[in-house]
Amino acid sequence: MEKKIEEEKKTEEEKSNKEEEKNDKNIENSKTENEKNENQKKSKIKLPKRKYAIIHGYSGHNYSGNQKNPSVKTIEGELEKCLYEGGFISECNYGCIQKIDWMRASRTDKGVSAVMNVISVKLHKYPDLSENDMKNKINNLLPNDIKILELLKLVIDLILKIIIIIENIIILYLLFV
Repeated sequence: MEKKIEEEKKTEEEKSNKEEEKNDKNIENSKTENEKNENQKKSKIKLPKRKYAIIHGYSGHNYSGNQKNPSVKTIEGELEKCLYEGGFISECNYGCIQKIDWMRASRTDKGVSAVMNVISVKLHKYPDLSENDMKNKINNLLPNDIKILELLKLVIDLILKIIIIIENIIILYLLFV
């Protein structure tokens, strides 16, 4: 008789423990859902975009070149991933660098390192972050063999395009004269 009573108590305790676990899981799920909703609200906030020049250096020993290639690990792939994780590229633009006006100054082959290379890209500008803070945030996300040396806001994009056109005209003139 006593054994039956003890067994009944154990089963009741087990049931109450299971119910508590379910309640705990429900609370955790509601917390994660609330966090997801907050993140979605943050991601829906329209942030202004600015054009930046990212001056970076890297050791290319662990990479298959600079230019993004979906099937292999590249410098641009790592940069884009860290810019996305840092919140500087929106989810709808991640994976399609043309949407953010990604332009590179040069390319490197597999295993080649660069002391300094430049890309220009449109990034979200957070009002409370300076360019130096942005650079530090991105550098913290990047692997140790890639570093952003400088992040410069490009205000005079049109002037840069005009300079490139003038340089091309001069080169063509020198080639044919």
